[in-house]
Amino acid sequence: MSKKIKKIRKFLNLIFLIFLVGGIAGVVGERFVIPWLGTFPSLEKYEFIKRANEKVTIIKQTKEINVKEDFSVANIAEKVSPSVVSIVRFQENKKDLNAQNLIKSSKDIQKNIKTGLILTNDGLIVSILDELTEEIIEANKKLKEGQKSLWRFKVLAGNDKELDAEMLAVDEFSHLVFYKIDENNLPIPSLGNFKEIEIGEKVVICGNAGGEYQNSYSNGLIKEKDNTFTLLKSELSSSESLEGAILLDAEIDERNIGGPVIDYQGNVIGIVNKIEKDDKKIGFIVSIDDLKPVIDKVIQKEKIERPYFGVYYLSINKEISLLNNLDVNQGALVYSFSGQQGLAVIKNSPADKAGIKIGDIITSVNNRNINLENSLAKIISEQLPGEELEVKLIRDSEEINLKVTLE
Repeated sequence: MSKKIKKIRKFLNLIFLIFLVGGIAGVVGERFVIPWLGTFPSLEKYEFIKRANEKVTIIKQTKEINVKEDFSVANIAEKVSPSVVSIVRFQENKKDLNAQNLIKSSKDIQKNIKTGLILTNDGLIVSILDELTEEIIEANKKLKEGQKSLWRFKVLAGNDKELDAEMLAVDEFSHLVFYKIDENNLPIPSLGNFKEIEIGEKVVICGNAGGEYQNSYSNGLIKEKDNTFTLLKSELSSSESLEGAILLDAEIDERNIGGPVIDYQGNVIGIVNKIEKDDKKIGFIVSIDDLKPVIDKVIQKEKIERPYFGVYYLSINKEISLLNNLDVNQGALVYSFSGQQGLAVIKNSPADKAGIKIGDIITSVNNRNINLENSLAKIISEQLPGEELEVKLIRDSEEINLKVTLE
C-alpha cells in the first residue's frame, strides 16, 4: 500500500514540476523571448508574435492620473450650520410704524441683525457684543424700577422657526453676549481646540444674517495669531479687555460677524468679530480657547464677574523693547500715546490707588510672568473682585513690589 502511495506522490510531484517549469517558461517566453524574436523583421509578420507583443505593450502602458482635492465649503460646514442662527433686535413700540419710516438703508437692516451660534440643546446662544447691543444695555440701565425694556429679540433658526429670546448675559471683557430661547433638542456644534491649528491652514466661516434664514459661507487661510491685537479701538491694550486675535488672509463679510469659524474636521475654533481702528474696520477671529472659560461659566449658570484693575498698556515684544530701549523684552508697559498719566492709569482705579505710574513695566502678577501668551489682561481676568494681588514692576530700572486690591 505504501509503495503505491509513494508512486502516486512521485507522479504528482512530477506533474507539479512540469507545470511549474512550463509556467516559468511561458512567462519568460511571453515577456522576453517572443518580444526579442519580434525584433527580427523576418519573424514579426507571424500573427502569434504580433498578438504577444500587443499584450506586452498593454502591460507596459501607463496612464496619467490627475488627483483633484474634493473640497466643498458647504460640506465642511454642514456639521455646524444647523446651529447657526440670526438674531433680530427691534423696539416693540416701533412694530406698528410704517416700515418706510424705519428703514433708511441696507445698513439699517444689517445693524439690527446679527449671527449667533447655538451652544446647548436647550437654547443658549452666543454672539458678539456690538454697538447696538451696547446701546440697548445703556438704555436698559436708565429704566426706572418696574419699567420694561422696549427692546425685543427674535431668533430665526432652521425649519422656518421664529423664537422669542432674552439677553441672558454680557461679557465686556471678551465682547460676547449670550441669549436664551425656550426650545429643546436643538443641534449643537463641536467645539475644537485652536492650539491644534497651524498657521496657513484653511478654515471656513459661517454666517446667517440675511432677513430670511439662510447661511453664508466663505473660506480663507489662518494668516497669524496676533497676541498683541486688542479689542479696543486703539493699538493700546486694556487690563479689562481681551488681548489676542487670529487674523485671516480673506475679507470678513459683515454678515458673518458673530458666526463660527470651522476647521476641516467640522469643529468650531473661533468666533468672528470686527472692530474699527484708525477709521478702518478690521475683521478678526477670537480663538475658542480664549472664549471657553466664559462660555463654560454661562453654561453652568455662574455669574460673570470680572475684576477691575485700571490701566492701559502695550504688551512688550522684542521690537518694542529695542525701539524704546527697555530693560526687558516681555511684560506690560503702562502707557498712553499722549504721555498723560490719567490716560494710562485710570484715576481712582485700584492701579492708581496702589501707586502704579505711566512708564512702569509690570513684569509679573502673583508670581506669574507676563508675556505674549499670558498677557496682563488675561491674568487679571482670572481673578475675582476684592482679591489682593502681588504686582512686580520695573520703574527707572529699579524693581518694585506693590499690592493691588481689585475692585
